[in-house]
Amino acid sequence: MKLASKKIDGQRGQALIEYTLLLMMVTMVFWVGVKNSDLSQQMALAWSRISDCIAAPEACDSAS
Repeated sequence: MKLASKKIDGQRGQALIEYTLLLMMVTMVFWVGVKNSDLSQQMALAWSRISDCIAAPEACDSAS
């Protein structure tokens, strides 16, 4: 009975590792896609605008 219990726990651990590896692979593909596109530059520009507005809220309006 203990052997069957250990086998089930091992399968759960294996499934967790497989899901983790799959998530890492999807993340890497997404990261490479964003890195090699114009989206990364647009995101950097938007983040820069946000931090500028946080630093000086009176200089920002709803259009920027």
